[in-house]
Amino acid sequence: MAHPSRRVAPTGSRGNTYSPLRLKLVLLLLTAATLPVMIGSSVLIYYYLRFSVMVERRLQGERWQIPARLYARPLVLRTGMALSATDLVKILNGLKYEEKQDIPAAAGEFAVGRTTVTFAPRGMGAEAAEPLLVTFVKDRVTEIRGLRTKRSYATLTLEPELITYLFDESREKKRVIKFEEVPDHMVKAVLAIEDRRFFSHPGLDPWRIVGAAVRNYKADSYIQGGSTITQQLVKNFFLTPERTFRRKAQEALLAFVLERRAEKKDILELYMNEVYLGQVGSFGIQGIGQAARMYFQKDVGNLTLPEAALLAGMIQSPNPYNPYRHPKRALDRRNQVLRSMQEAGFVTAEVAKEAAAQPIEVKSASLDRSEAPYFVDLVKTQLAERFAQKDLATQNLAVYTSLDLPLQNLAQQVLSPLDLEARFGLV
Repeated sequence: MAHPSRRVAPTGSRGNTYSPLRLKLVLLLLTAATLPVMIGSSVLIYYYLRFSVMVERRLQGERWQIPARLYARPLVLRTGMALSATDLVKILNGLKYEEKQDIPAAAGEFAVGRTTVTFAPRGMGAEAAEPLLVTFVKDRVTEIRGLRTKRSYATLTLEPELITYLFDESREKKRVIKFEEVPDHMVKAVLAIEDRRFFSHPGLDPWRIVGAAVRNYKADSYIQGGSTITQQLVKNFFLTPERTFRRKAQEALLAFVLERRAEKKDILELYMNEVYLGQVGSFGIQGIGQAARMYFQKDVGNLTLPEAALLAGMIQSPNPYNPYRHPKRALDRRNQVLRSMQEAGFVTAEVAKEAAAQPIEVKSASLDRSEAPYFVDLVKTQLAERFAQKDLATQNLAVYTSLDLPLQNLAQQVLSPLDLEARFGLV
């Protein structure tokens, strides 16, 4: 029997004695193992909440803070006026009319014939009750006739055309579009060449990153990035362009946050409005909506498959694939997009082959003329005397001006640089 005054040392399950030193060592090891996890989790939660607030504010700003819009004088179409069918088609594209192959059935649609343009006007007047057939002879309007009533119209007033948005003082041209306005083949062209799994990944695509790394290694040079569309948007929309590990980590976390805060179609809409698509003169072309107007003089909804593929191909490197300066490169890149669409199952081999056989047909770069920059500068000066710059950029103001776009274009054509040189020895 043990002596009553003798203390018995505590024992474990195996009868081993835990010394204070061993206990301290165990606690230190547990702390060393868990402390980095706790700190890392805290930092991650902090930045997640911080970026969530940043994303939410920016998204709300984009959704509700809409810049002022400058409109031209409504076009009054009349018999005898100097206007070609091409000019009217351009005007209808500017008014976001949708081109159809058959006779227009709904307001806001049009179809083009050999010497005619048929369209169903929007509006409240009697002329809006039926589609109208406009006939041209030698670049003049000779007749405006209703298709159903056979009534002849002497004049027809269209709605005012948007000239430009007043974003800020930067030399950028941008035309805001909604996701619903973009044709399906335009969306698929972007997805095929930029991010095929966009609608299934959470903002980051590990398979794309690994695939891009393998392709770049085999090519012994950088040929493809691993960023998703969400990451590209975050890089251009929220972050600075610096290339550091810290910025890449922020980009990845922001992409994950953005996917939690916005729907996929909203992210894609923002992306297509923000993407840079080349330089024309002193102006940067921002967004697919403005690019459609610039390169094809069309509303984005009327882009054909080859045209959509050309714009999607320019996203990666707009200036090297600029169809004005590098038509051969632009053609090859467009056809690469078409092949990618076929590989992704977005189009059939026959459709891709037919589209690839078509030549590139871009319109002349006439942005400076068609958007009347000097007139716009004058309007900006007058508006600055009555409104704060912040209000012009955020309050969704509609500004209606006296600018007659057809006359503006005609005057610019007459007073071209060559004509000025011939008449006055200028330029």
